[in-house]
Parts: sequence; C-alpha cells; structure tokens
Amino acid sequence: MDILQWTAPVRKALRRCGDKTWRYLFLGVTHINGQHGHLGILEGKVNYLTGRNTNIGLTTIYPEFNQHGLEKGSFDFRRLRNTLGVIRWFETGSIIEMSRQLGNTRKVALENYLPPALLHAWNTRIIRRFQNFLIILAAHDEPYLLEVTDFSNIQDLQHFVAQLVSDYPPKTSPLGNEVQRRLGSDQQKEAVSSTSTPSLLSVQLSPKSLGILYAFCDYAKQTLSDDELKKIDALTGLAPQQFIDIGSLFRHAAESESIHSSLREMLDVPLLKQVHGEALAMQKYLTINFPKLAIKDDWMERL
Repeated sequence: MDILQWTAPVRKALRRCGDKTWRYLFLGVTHINGQHGHLGILEGKVNYLTGRNTNIGLTTIYPEFNQHGLEKGSFDFRRLRNTLGVIRWFETGSIIEMSRQLGNTRKVALENYLPPALLHAWNTRIIRRFQNFLIILAAHDEPYLLEVTDFSNIQDLQHFVAQLVSDYPPKTSPLGNEVQRRLGSDQQKEAVSSTSTPSLLSVQLSPKSLGILYAFCDYAKQTLSDDELKKIDALTGLAPQQFIDIGSLFRHAAESESIHSSLREMLDVPLLKQVHGEALAMQKYLTINFPKLAIKDDWMERL
C-alpha cells in the first residue's frame, strides 16, 4: 500500500524507540501551534480527505479522480461510508451485509442509505433481464425474437445470449440445462443430454456446516476465476459455483420475509433462521482460517 510506504521511515523510527504507536496506519510529524512537534499519530482531519481548504487532498494525490468528475471537495467521511455501504449491497444483494458495513440496523440502512431511485432502477433491471431471459428461452428459434425483446440490434441480443450461456453452465441447475440445450453449442447440448432427472436434495445443517459453506462461498468468489468457479470436478460432478448457489439459497431463504409456499414446505424456516444467525456469527472466524483448512488422511497411520 502507498500509505505504508510513505509512513515507513516514521514507523521505523518509532519502532526503534520502542513507541507502540508505530502500529497505527497514519503516522507523521505532528504540529503544535503551527510548529513541528514530534513523530506520532496524525489526526485524520477531513480537510486532508476533501482538499477544500488545503492544497493537498485525494484529488491531488490521485489525479484520475478528476477524470471521472470527482473534484476537490467531493470526498468526506460520510460520503465514503455511505458509498461503501451501497457497494456492499451491490456485491452481496443483502441488506444485512449492507447494515453491517454501515453499522446500522437493517431498517435504517434500507430507509436512509439505499436511495429509492437506485433500488427501483436495480429491481427493474433484474426483472427486465429475467423477462428477456424467459422470452429468449421460449422464442429462441423464432424469426421475431429481436422484436419481442428489449434489444435494438442483433449484436446486443447475441451478447446477452452469450452471457446466458456463460452464466448458466450445464448440470448446475434446471435453468442451466435448458439454456445449454436451447442456446448452447452442439458440445454443450451433448453435455446436458445425460443429465439425471430432477430430485429432492436433503441437507442436514448445523451452524458450523453452514458457516463453513458461507466461508467457502466468500473464499471461492475472492480467489477463483470465473472458469474455475464453473469447472466441474471429475469425481463428484460438482462445481464450486453450485456450492455458492446453494449458499445463496440458504442465505436468502433465512433473510427473506416472504418465502413461497412450495419452498416453505421443504424448509423449517424458524430453525433455518436460527442456524443462519449462528452461522454468520462463526463465519468471520472461519473466513480468516479457511485458507488454512486441509483434509488429511490418517488411515496409513492406523496400519
């Protein structure tokens, strides 16, 4: 990080003197009555961030901000905090995660930090994309396909179809199989031809197992590429994306206030909410230690 490089000389001097403040991030020469004081922790004044009353700010350190319309005075701690909360919502689709990022309740986050226009636009986009998805599946071989979708030219339509084929690999879901069968290449169609008939998956959950699943989902999304997420293991026939999908299913089922009756019949919702809450409490610890987890065979030691 640039900040660590800039503060390295001060940090080294403080550490050499046995001053424990070397552990802090923002270090430098403090000022007393306008005069240079001593080495220590710098006060995080908002002026250093916005650059309003000084010549130095984020926009002077990073000129590329100006190229995107973020000029002097555009930054302050409140705006950064609010923006990070919205970004967290975009990343996870979860109001709970957004409220944790902001340090507020779910109600406060939803009513005060998520702009209604943004929420409406995002929901509209999701609905329209899904509607176009269904239309393309139903009329994929019809000559009027372009006319009944939201696309104005064949290039945009082809790009959307390519996204569907990429986002819904074979043998990951019933929709994925239909996408590959109707829109995929001959090789992809052949891959779904041997798909087993739909069946009911029974999962026995505990706070620890669900916490490990959530930790794996976060770890996989952060470390694996798109191709690796969709790569099917030869032995199990499963891909990491499938675990991410089932983790999202449990998360949304536990956090949603309205669950379809068909899904409610299969889920013990009150118990799931309880297990989900305990799993989230364990997730932070598991996420930190997840890269250290390993499976060890000890059968040789018993011989």
